[in-house]
Amino acid sequence: MKLDYYVDRPFFAHIKHSALEHGYTGLGIICYTILLIVRYYVCLAVYGIAPTSGVRGWLLRRIGVKVGANVQIGPLNWFDFVWPNYIEIGDGTSLAGMTTIIAHSTPLKHHAQYFDSYVKPVKIGKNVWIAVSCTLLSGVTIGDGAVIAAGSVVTGDIPRDSFAGGVPAKVIRSLNGFHPRTT
Repeated sequence: MKLDYYVDRPFFAHIKHSALEHGYTGLGIICYTILLIVRYYVCLAVYGIAPTSGVRGWLLRRIGVKVGANVQIGPLNWFDFVWPNYIEIGDGTSLAGMTTIIAHSTPLKHHAQYFDSYVKPVKIGKNVWIAVSCTLLSGVTIGDGAVIAAGSVVTGDIPRDSFAGGVPAKVIRSLNGFHPRTT
């Protein structure tokens, strides 16, 4: 069913709208935008079958995600394809598979009177462990050394050296003074 507030544009009209939304004007920039989109989807296709974390990190850097050194990136993650340059992953971080990171929110025209459209950076600190199947929404900052439990939806900032989880994610405990297991 086609909704009256849904805008269905032809492909090139959509590309032009997307370029203008990002502040690009002129025919050359619109062509450049098309190339960026094609590059992104090619990188995602290869990302889906990439055998190692290093290859995944390299591909993410190609689309604009800021990826630190020694980052472990699991398979089947989804990164904001409209604003990937607003995502930052710190050194030594481990990002498990099936995680989604979103840097923008654009409501339908029908909901525009209730919600704002915005772009906010997502910053993941150094030595963070994000377990499998998490969702990070726009504007969140995860502090250095934090751990995010599997299946969590992070809607707000998580302080450094803390363990957080849930929907929405809340700090469960601080890792400061926490003595690791000895075997």
